[in-house]
Amino acid sequence: MKTKLWMKLILSVLLLFPLGVLIAQVVDPPTDVTDLVVNFNTFIGSLAGYAAACIFLSGLVNGWLKITKSWLKQVVSWLVALVVVLVMTLIFKAGFLVGESAWKVILYALGVGLVSNGIFDIGFVNTAMNWIVVAVGGLIKKRE
Repeated sequence: MKTKLWMKLILSVLLLFPLGVLIAQVVDPPTDVTDLVVNFNTFIGSLAGYAAACIFLSGLVNGWLKITKSWLKQVVSWLVALVVVLVMTLIFKAGFLVGESAWKVILYALGVGLVSNGIFDIGFVNTAMNWIVVAVGGLIKKRE
C-alpha cells in the first residue's frame, strides 16, 4: 500500500517539474547590503527573493567568518535560510508567508535552504513546495 503512495508521489513530482520550470521567478541576488535594504520588499515577496537574499547573506557570513570547508559553508547556508525566513515571517510579520501556519513557514524555509545550497533550482522547489502544501494541507484538514 505504501509503495503505491510513494510511486504516486514520485510520478506527480516528475510530471509537475516542467510546469515549475515554466513559471519560475528570477530574482537577482543583491549586489551589496544597500541593495538588500533598498529592495527589501522584492527579497521577501517570493521564494525566489528569499533564496537570492539568503545566497547573498550566506556569502557575507562565510567571508566574515573565513569559512573554507565546503560542508561548513552548506551548514551556514542552511542556517541562514532557516533564520531569515523564520525571523522575517514569524517575528517581523513580513513577507509572502505572513499568516501561514508554522509548518508551512518551516517547509518553505527548508525549500529556501535547498535553493541557496544549489541543490535544486527555484522552479523545481517552488513546484514541489506548492504540491506538498496542497497534499499535506488536505491531510491536516481531513484529521481536524
